[in-house]
Amino acid sequence: MDRNWICSTHFFMVFDIDPRKPTGGLALKIYKRIDFWMLQHLRALRLKFCFARYPHHIEIDVPPSEGISRDDVMVFTAADSVYLGRFLGPFVGSMVAHVPSPRLHVHLYNPNGGDFALLKSVQQQYPAMQLTWSHETFSADEFARRANASPRQMWKSLYICCSRFLAARTLQKQTGASLLIIDIDILFNGNIRERFTDDIACALLLRPDESNLSKRTLGGVVFASASPVGQAFLSRACDYIERFLAAGFYWFAFDQYALFRAVQAMSEKERFNQFSPLTQRDVSFEFAKDALILFAKGTLKDEEEYSNLAGRYAEKRGEVS
Repeated sequence: MDRNWICSTHFFMVFDIDPRKPTGGLALKIYKRIDFWMLQHLRALRLKFCFARYPHHIEIDVPPSEGISRDDVMVFTAADSVYLGRFLGPFVGSMVAHVPSPRLHVHLYNPNGGDFALLKSVQQQYPAMQLTWSHETFSADEFARRANASPRQMWKSLYICCSRFLAARTLQKQTGASLLIIDIDILFNGNIRERFTDDIACALLLRPDESNLSKRTLGGVVFASASPVGQAFLSRACDYIERFLAAGFYWFAFDQYALFRAVQAMSEKERFNQFSPLTQRDVSFEFAKDALILFAKGTLKDEEEYSNLAGRYAEKRGEVS
């Protein structure tokens, strides 16, 4: 029997309530809220006593150049073959349109020869952009055999969302670069270097009113500088992720939970002086014209407004200096 199911039904068993039988609407909502709260904290307790670490390894195929300064932001994104083929064009097109001489690192999952060929063609198309890449192979089935996934996020998606931060940490240690870790299906709408300056150690969008701890941050746009505080922030998030991937149970959107805990672990002084929470002017889910990053969350990627914007950027050619 699934251990998560056992934890989640503990409250109902104690109070002799069958959650499968209808009860009063308000009472059932209260029971579910208490039960969900217990489930989250039981999972967190279980994770706390997991001392194993996931043995993550990547191959850096085209390493970034040496001598990167701390105030020079490198964009880091990750994708499998499907997402790379669908979103790389508009992603890069929007970046070179708004960011002078950009640096981009792409981390690939289970790549094929066509993925490397695509990256090389983009590199030739935009010579002003420094493009590098790395890759890893993994089996989502191995995780699925240990624990069932929710239909909201299958293991393949969950693993990529989590392990990309491990890959980003490896890259940061080797290059000393400040990283903007970002989803590949976003569009740039401004110069990121004007927002992520050298006085900021880390930045992400906080959603403190969410009852689900995995939704209290947004994992799709995360800045971690090469400063000691920025590197410590990324390492704390990675520590949670390494333990989770080794633990053998499922947790929806765990990467966002790890980021939430990493922010909590910062001292009050660090949060006040070096943490910069992102706002709607930084990340817009509604494609606001004055937002820095346009975030096509979920089904927004299939809507006409996003398709039109992405199409225009994908068609751009030439060099941006």
